[in-house]
Amino acid sequence: MEENCQLCVIHQQTYLVVSRTDYVYSIIPHAPLVPGHVMILPYSHTIFEELTPDELMELRDMSCQLKDQLVSKYPLTPPMLVSMMDTTHASIPRHFHSHLIPSPVNMRKLLQAYDPSILENEIRQPSELEMLAKQLR
Repeated sequence: MEENCQLCVIHQQTYLVVSRTDYVYSIIPHAPLVPGHVMILPYSHTIFEELTPDELMELRDMSCQLKDQLVSKYPLTPPMLVSMMDTTHASIPRHFHSHLIPSPVNMRKLLQAYDPSILENEIRQPSELEMLAKQLR
């Protein structure tokens, strides 16, 4: 637990807690983006790369459970799973967390609001896709 990390102690505000396991918990954020917005995070103050296998398994299981609940509760706005993997861009650095956010639009449409150069379903040529894959290998 990190002394100055809000996420290390937020689970103590039990009115926010949705569910708990041994290694992870989920909460309603103080400023939810939409009804159904849930955060999922480990109790440990750690980055994604340092999560233990048990933490990863419980993060996955809780994400799936909450996704199913959100789909049932908000069938017209299926949730997106969102996480900032680069902790320097996260609102609270060095404490991995993810968000399930019900959304009426798919990710492409959501990102177009921020970057209009993202085109609607622009299918790329195999040679361009191969080049992109090689850059990441």
